[in-house]
Amino acid sequence: QVVPELQRRGVFPTEYAPGTLRDRFGLARPANRFAEQRANQRAVS
Repeated sequence: QVVPELQRRGVFPTEYAPGTLRDRFGLARPANRFAEQRANQRAVS
């Protein structure tokens, strides 16, 4: 109930910029450790 009222008053955003926080700070995506483990399992078998 509070957020809609604040949005109506123009003191709370109704839309947000696209992208993730990581994108906004220009940070690279970390490697997927699970994909690496799976690749290692395939190499062993």
